[in-house]
Amino acid sequence: MKLLTAIILLLMVLSCSSPSGKKQSPENKFAVRELDLPVDTTVRSIEYLNGHLLLLQENGKLAVLNNEYKRESEIEKKLSTIKANWLFKYHDTVFAGNKDHYYYLNSAVDAIPYKSKRRTYGDVFLEDSNYLVYGCCMGEFGGAIFFQDKKTDRTYSYFATCPSQVLRFGEQYVVCNNLAHMGSHMSFLFVKDPRKLYEITDEKLKNHCNWYVTVDSLQDYWLKSKVGDVRVYEDWEAMSLVTFPYKDSLYSVLARPGATVLSVHRGDATMTVDTLLKERIAFHHMQVIDAGDKKVSLYKLSGGSPFAAYPTRGNHTGLIVVEGNRIDFLEPKLVK
Repeated sequence: MKLLTAIILLLMVLSCSSPSGKKQSPENKFAVRELDLPVDTTVRSIEYLNGHLLLLQENGKLAVLNNEYKRESEIEKKLSTIKANWLFKYHDTVFAGNKDHYYYLNSAVDAIPYKSKRRTYGDVFLEDSNYLVYGCCMGEFGGAIFFQDKKTDRTYSYFATCPSQVLRFGEQYVVCNNLAHMGSHMSFLFVKDPRKLYEITDEKLKNHCNWYVTVDSLQDYWLKSKVGDVRVYEDWEAMSLVTFPYKDSLYSVLARPGATVLSVHRGDATMTVDTLLKERIAFHHMQVIDAGDKKVSLYKLSGGSPFAAYPTRGNHTGLIVVEGNRIDFLEPKLVK
């Protein structure tokens, strides 16, 4: 009987072991990989188009990666004549260019000259059938998230310092905020009905990052107010790198003191379920996009300055790619 018990215990231990070369988190068994990001310089911004991950580098060139994170030289050759300062997606179209030259990228990833310049507000974080969700930030002086109703063209807003990602989880919109000012701070807003937020009717305020400071009744409500039925919780020792749903739960990859961790949202808090990296990813700016079934997060430290980043992790830009229960961390091996 003792021998049988020992065999059973041994089998249980072996069944919980991680495959060689991969880390496994205890909850829902997330697999983690650390990979090389094949870029030439720091990455400014990212977008996704028809199975291709587009990365705007500091040298103004576009690097293009396939689903296996390999450079697509033929597509890059077609885009080599572009010297871009910006890359973004508006509605379903990817745009790239500079102050003198404006392009949109077609389904074959060809750069087509584009003359009309549409006005956009802030950074677009999400677009669904009901809302165009954008936001802007003034650092420690505040930020805001805006929901533009696509059917009525009415705009609703709420304070958010500072929005870095918006996603749908169930019937709610989740706004993820980060602030890297003399430390770390993050907060999460759960919005059930954007139409219950503050309606912005003044055109000048629709891109005013801290419009609420001009409203006397809102002087004491920079995090949460009685309007909007918004659920809010925050943390002063962490910043969110990417938030994503998996099965019936909401998870976040968080940069905490001393480590980068996986946390699950429970009630009005986040609970750490695994340590993904034994070092904290230090960053000031991040961008999260949807790439098919994946969420891709670009993080940068001090706007991509290598001098600020080398003392921390040795790299100054990187990607986190979440697909199902797999989390990939990619950082470049750039020469100092």
